[in-house]
Amino acid sequence: MDILDIIKSHKNSGNLYITQHADLRMHTRGIDYSDIYNVIDSGIIIEQYLDDKPFPSYLICGKSNNKFIHILIGDDGNNSYLITTYIPDKDLWNEDFTKRR
Repeated sequence: MDILDIIKSHKNSGNLYITQHADLRMHTRGIDYSDIYNVIDSGIIIEQYLDDKPFPSYLICGKSNNKFIHILIGDDGNNSYLITTYIPDKDLWNEDFTKRR
């Protein structure tokens, strides 16, 4: 099972936790919980930060409601944690928001 499948299983089993920072950012950026779930279900991992502490994190790009969204999720093997989320800037990312310019 790859890491995205593990994150999906954590979402489905209730082991996906939203950090306070992520919750604040979601609301200020017009992103809701259904957007997060859609990105996890249909997105792809575009960057991995395996040396992040306290556990590795993964940047996932996906679409929800016709908008691209990036979500950063940390995973400790038993739980996943939404760290932050944002609408990617077209000046900083390629046309499908999967590679930095």
